[in-house]
Amino acid sequence: MGLLDSLGQLLGNNSNILRILFMLLQQSGGLENLLSKLQRGNESTRHAVGSWVNTGPNAQISVPELESALGPETIDKVSGQTGMDRNELLTLVAQNLPQFIDQLTPDGSVNHNTHALVTQAQEKLDVPRL
Repeated sequence: MGLLDSLGQLLGNNSNILRILFMLLQQSGGLENLLSKLQRGNESTRHAVGSWVNTGPNAQISVPELESALGPETIDKVSGQTGMDRNELLTLVAQNLPQFIDQLTPDGSVNHNTHALVTQAQEKLDVPRL
């Protein structure tokens, strides 16, 4: 089973959610940069991100924590690209980002295959370049 199939099953086969999460990933400059940006947040945010990458249960992230960690520029750009209200976008991302990151880091780290899989998934989902 491929990455998109796994993510699709996990997120209820909602390609819109997947496109939004891949847009966020792209806008952030890739998975490592997104993780780095999130890990600069408060202690609770760092704990949540660590739980997504490591094996085991995924901690949730609150909308205010996510908003603070991502910053307004990233949120505004993805919001504008999707046509979604900021709060709606943040809520959707906060609910789905833990499982998304977890699936992209199945062995507890970002590996060399992750980049190729992400690029293929973005192309298949026709994620617009931001």
